[in-house]
Amino acid sequence: MENKIGKKAELGMEGMDTSKKRKSVERVAITKEVSKRLDGWVLQLEEQAKGISATRADVMNFLLSSYPEELSAEDVRELNKRHFDEVKFTLWLARTLKQAKQNGENVRLEDLYKEHGRTQG
Repeated sequence: MENKIGKKAELGMEGMDTSKKRKSVERVAITKEVSKRLDGWVLQLEEQAKGISATRADVMNFLLSSYPEELSAEDVRELNKRHFDEVKFTLWLARTLKQAKQNGENVRLEDLYKEHGRTQG
């Protein structure tokens, strides 16, 4: 005879099997433009690769995993152009300058700005 209490404990409170590891999922918000492009790629796959069962997530995971582990210098420059935050940069400058001064380093604000500032992008 099957042990009903043991089976219920294995299945968890909702009757779901908790003995299997769940796949970790991380969600990312995308723009409408990117969403349309992604939908277009999925449709393209369905039309050109008969028998394929690829979801939007499959396509995104493929594209992201195909990209190099590190961004190129050009990618960094482009992202800097699009998402530079003057307030965040100014706060970083202040923290870095303060830490350098506490460590007895001879660092000037002008030098930090020249080395890491927006002027490089």
